Amino acid sequence: MRWLANRSLKSTILWLFVPLILVFVPITGIVSYMLASQQLRANAETSINDTLFQTRNFMNDRLTALLTDLTALDNSSDMRSLFYRAGQPLFELQPRDYVTLSKQLDKVYSDFYTIIDSIGIYYNKGSIAMLRQDYLQTDAAFDSQSFMQYPYETASQVYWLNMHKDELGVQPGGNVAGLYKWLGGPQGDRTGMILIQLKEDFFRELLSAPKISANGYLLLASPERAVSFKTAQSPFEIDQEHLRRELMNPSIPSSGRMDMQSTEGKKMVVLYDTIGINKWKVAAVYPQDEIYEKINDIQYVSLSVMAAVLLIVALLSGILANIIARPLGKLTRQIDRIEQGNLDVVIPELPSREIGILSKGIQDMLERIKLLLAQVEHEQEQKRLSELSVLQAQIQPHFLYNTLFSIKQLCEMNETKEASQMITALSNYFRISISKGSEIIPIANELEHVKQYLYIQHQRYGNAISYEIEMPAAMKEYLIVKLTLQPLVENAIYHGVKKVRRPGLITIHGRIEGDDCYLSIKDNGYGISPERLEELRRSLNGLRDDAEEEQPVVGFGVRNVHRRLQLHYGSEYGLAYESEEGSGTVVTVKIPRRHA
Repeated sequence: MRWLANRSLKSTILWLFVPLILVFVPITGIVSYMLASQQLRANAETSINDTLFQTRNFMNDRLTALLTDLTALDNSSDMRSLFYRAGQPLFELQPRDYVTLSKQLDKVYSDFYTIIDSIGIYYNKGSIAMLRQDYLQTDAAFDSQSFMQYPYETASQVYWLNMHKDELGVQPGGNVAGLYKWLGGPQGDRTGMILIQLKEDFFRELLSAPKISANGYLLLASPERAVSFKTAQSPFEIDQEHLRRELMNPSIPSSGRMDMQSTEGKKMVVLYDTIGINKWKVAAVYPQDEIYEKINDIQYVSLSVMAAVLLIVALLSGILANIIARPLGKLTRQIDRIEQGNLDVVIPELPSREIGILSKGIQDMLERIKLLLAQVEHEQEQKRLSELSVLQAQIQPHFLYNTLFSIKQLCEMNETKEASQMITALSNYFRISISKGSEIIPIANELEHVKQYLYIQHQRYGNAISYEIEMPAAMKEYLIVKLTLQPLVENAIYHGVKKVRRPGLITIHGRIEGDDCYLSIKDNGYGISPERLEELRRSLNGLRDDAEEEQPVVGFGVRNVHRRLQLHYGSEYGLAYESEEGSGTVVTVKIPRRHA
């Protein structure tokens, strides 16, 4: 830096300030761009994943409910009785049998009439053969020949069919999906089936409604085929059969992301999830460039802003250097004359008021500043030590450690809600402890601080510690010294209720008498012996010097509370103890009634 030592102030500012800005602005712009682009990428994929998750969940819920009704239909006592009779020689379908079939089919239609295209029952070579086309009871003959080619392993298995041409019904030819269940005979062979066909519109609405991107779409893949209701435009077309094979590969996870290329080499992203009921895959397919096009806009805006800032900085740097350097140069020349012993120098009025004042008082202020700095340094050191002692007494590391350890245990047990509530209570506890630096706060805030502390202790110890707070509404508006109640409650827990095996109860009660307020903290803990209670009272009244005792009667937190109350309100205020050994302790806080 020696090459800058002999330069003028203006030259030094330009040589240091301008390069710094030239480096700082691009770095800031690049970092901002990278953070924004990463966030946009994450938001884009999160949004699509949410859409995929909702579509998969809705489809899984509907298909699961449909499967439940199909199973209930098969296991119905009426249907089982009908199937049994249909297997007997000379069986003929009677009107009451038709009523039974209609009743059972209507029950399914009443739940799923919006998505069911048709439902059919076939048994024993057509002795029972009915196909219900719609809820208005349009029946048609059931021809099971087209379904006999499908696999059969056991009568308890349900098979799913992706979108295919409808070969049944009054007007066959439309597209339907479906599920069917074989009905087994006495020798374990298949003697019939129950078939439910689903409307194409059900899948069309689910797969077409979400907006992925201009050329993005949802796709439903099964072992037989892949179905989508939107065709990507060139050059974003993708081989759906290849995609289906990749999605149905048993080695891939149940949900995730795949990167593919379109038939023309464009980068395509596939986010997918698995429908639990039939292991089909729902996939969101979209061009990578379309989702990330906003990132390119940010890039152009960032470059434009950086260029504009750099240009403005270059112009303002010269102006700023002149504004600062010119009056300082005049002042420097006058100081040089003073250093030469010319005490009769008349310093002219400078255009800058600050520099003018500096020039008039520079000699006298130098010594005064040195004295003031020494004094301020000493006072700040004393203040720092005092504040550190208070903080060490108020914020106990073991309490914070135990609370964080409890939160860790809740997280490990997946009790995220309870862990979140404890974190919220802990943050509120320390927020009120700080209170924006205010030493005096409303009683309502002090009670809220204690509630957060007691809530954390209750979460840690469960039913071993409970609490009750009874406080007149009018009393909550009065003021109290911050952090008065919490040390007393902590003392009641650790030196009272934790020493007994019965469930602990902390009661906080408030009352107004004349011009004073009384707040009592009562516990049902171990209590204090008469001799030690007398020593405690004498210590609070200043009759003993605990600082000289090996084991002080009153802990630092309680003694600190008592002394702070007396410093703020006078010697007639502070703490008073009442206790009976084995029955608990009551500590009463007396403060004057003062409004905010």
